[in-house]
Amino acid sequence: MAAFVRRAAEQKTLFIIFQILYAYPFFLLLETRSPAAIVIAVTLGLAFGNGAISSVQPDYFGRFFATNVRYSGISLGRESATVIGAGLAPVIATVLVSWAGASWPVAACMAGVSILGLLAVVANGNVGAASQPVRPLELSPIQPS
Repeated sequence: MAAFVRRAAEQKTLFIIFQILYAYPFFLLLETRSPAAIVIAVTLGLAFGNGAISSVQPDYFGRFFATNVRYSGISLGRESATVIGAGLAPVIATVLVSWAGASWPVAACMAGVSILGLLAVVANGNVGAASQPVRPLELSPIQPS
């Protein structure tokens, strides 16, 4: 299993590409209103989309921070983005569905955000093996007075 996770971490762009390609089929399966199709859609999305990306994030994000601030840096960055993204996602999805009367704009938004993520990973140049770390941020902890 560890070998699989290491190889997966080196291929993080594949998981983002999966999310881009899976956005439309996911919503098509949901719109069938069939319990079996919905279970398949959610299971595939969680296993290959969300779960796969969450499994490589610690390795990827850890390269941006020095060890003395790594936990705080990752937590602050990841959780702040989650609050903003996850907090606004239902509102944006509701507006898009009410505007179009269908779920395709939500799928397009999901694919668009995934494309932005893919561009960020590629622009970072940190796509390859784990032997190419990013220069970590040099932050010093706050000293009590």
